[in-house]
Amino acid sequence: MEKPASTISPAAITSSIPASIAASIPNSIPRVYVHSGVLPRAGWVARIIALVVALLGLASLLIAMQLTPSPTGVETHTQLGMSRCGLLASSGIPCAACGMTTSFAHLLHGSLFQSLHAQPMGTLVAFLAACGFWIGSYIAFTGLPATRWLEHVLSLRVFFILIGLGLAGWAYKVLTFAA
Repeated sequence: MEKPASTISPAAITSSIPASIAASIPNSIPRVYVHSGVLPRAGWVARIIALVVALLGLASLLIAMQLTPSPTGVETHTQLGMSRCGLLASSGIPCAACGMTTSFAHLLHGSLFQSLHAQPMGTLVAFLAACGFWIGSYIAFTGLPATRWLEHVLSLRVFFILIGLGLAGWAYKVLTFAA
């Protein structure tokens, strides 16, 4: 059985390497994380949440695949029985979400540039839905948590970047819709 990293002496570490290299290593070796070789498994609650995330991502992609993108760049969602955008109908200015469904539909029909033109943030959200499907499936079926990766992705900085990209996508939509 391995000793924890905090109890391994510098002599024990340097005994397995050549003497010329060992002589150059200082006696105060910093403590390092030593992987035990066994990855912890996600619990059932985490696996069920991951499965729900995977199914939601897959469902949004499958639904968008069945839709015909609107040639106007907006209101594809009306094919799902939803009402028109209130802001667009009353003021002629598209809301922040206008064009998202159209963007999803274009992307899933293989038209990346039309997807980006309809709503750039919609293209990104479609890619995130696909990532959610794959990562959620991975965690749900293997039980291996993606916590290290998710700690980096689900940070406050990434949240603000996504908000900024969303606002930029909305500004793009407003400018191109009026033209």
